[in-house]
Amino acid sequence: MKYIFLFLIIKSLNLFALDESFFYDFDIRTKYLKYFNSSYVQKKISPIKHFITENYYIEVSSVVSSEYVYYSFFNKRKNVDYIFPGSYVIKVGKDGIEQIKIFFINRGDTFIRIKSAKFSSSADFYLVNTLIYKDVKLPFKIEDIAVISLRNIINYISKVIDFRYFIPEYFDIYKNIFNMVIGLRKALAFFPIAEVVDGAMDEYGKMVHIKTGLLQKDPVGFNCSGFVKWVADSIYKSMTGRLLRINDLKLRHIGVRGGVFTKNYEFNKDPFFGLDWIRNIAYRINNINMDLNLSKIKENDVNNIKFFDYIDNRGYKIENLEFILYSLALDEPGYIYFGSISTGVSNSSSMMLHKHVVLFLPFLDENRIFRVSVNEVNAETSIKSLQKRYPKSYIHLVRVKIPENLPIVFIPIKANNQSS
Repeated sequence: MKYIFLFLIIKSLNLFALDESFFYDFDIRTKYLKYFNSSYVQKKISPIKHFITENYYIEVSSVVSSEYVYYSFFNKRKNVDYIFPGSYVIKVGKDGIEQIKIFFINRGDTFIRIKSAKFSSSADFYLVNTLIYKDVKLPFKIEDIAVISLRNIINYISKVIDFRYFIPEYFDIYKNIFNMVIGLRKALAFFPIAEVVDGAMDEYGKMVHIKTGLLQKDPVGFNCSGFVKWVADSIYKSMTGRLLRINDLKLRHIGVRGGVFTKNYEFNKDPFFGLDWIRNIAYRINNINMDLNLSKIKENDVNNIKFFDYIDNRGYKIENLEFILYSLALDEPGYIYFGSISTGVSNSSSMMLHKHVVLFLPFLDENRIFRVSVNEVNAETSIKSLQKRYPKSYIHLVRVKIPENLPIVFIPIKANNQSS
């Protein structure tokens, strides 16, 4: 049975948006202790509110199936749709409690699943739909976990695993990302940007074609590479007063990626164009007025995400993208990421082609809820959309820190607005 709820994220173990007594309250659960001995002693409970304070309450209910009874204890507040962290679902079978789920952050796919053992219990930890720790031994019987304070459980767990991913902290620097998201949305709503094959803005602000440098005709616009360059231009211009040069971003990193096999396709298929492009963007922003140094071109790569294997020059499986961006939002607040998606050229070939580039802006909002704005080819899309269009692909990320109050570079509306 799946429980998908929206939780309000709390700031830390000791600083909550509500009384600690609410988050750690276990008195209500003890009142239902007699029903935890067996599913035979079942009770169908319509939602009942147990008020802890004037505004906060625990909503108790149950769902009865043929073999199990699921007792839910949801932390709630008046006039708020969120269900708070520390909410429980207790699964009772014929011989007693078989499983307890304790939910965290703002998603139903982030929880601790506690399983019964003879004299103790063990826990699996799911973060953003990903099993990150399995069978962590707990010095508590599952019957005790159902009725003791969550504080006791968290205090022990925090000594064993890195628990900050389950209770993330908000930083003011997230506002820089949020403001950029709003700025991009306004710009995309104001500028009628078309999708133009090979389209980009050059260092003079003219809308041109990447390959030839020739001016575009109406309608002017970007391809995916030109779009992320335009976003990068806004950052680069705020630092230098200039726009990025297309020729600097087209530089190939031969010898840094690829090999003998891909060398034969370097100039007819250009298999690493997207990867070279985003690495060059990050390098130019992070190394102002410096010539290209290929020995440093990988310094901005995202390659150290816990729990997943990084493949050189390919990155991570796109199926893990949401987890990766959540992890980055917590570990590197204030950064945005340019990504290059690589897919197989054909079923009969092992060669990968970096064929699409994307912009990601991950952050926590003021309610400590994880958000990510996905931008590609002149539009805001989603992680699910990317995963659907590029299944079994890889995504390589590079990082760039953004300044405060970033202005977005103006885009000419028509080709004849460009000076020749």
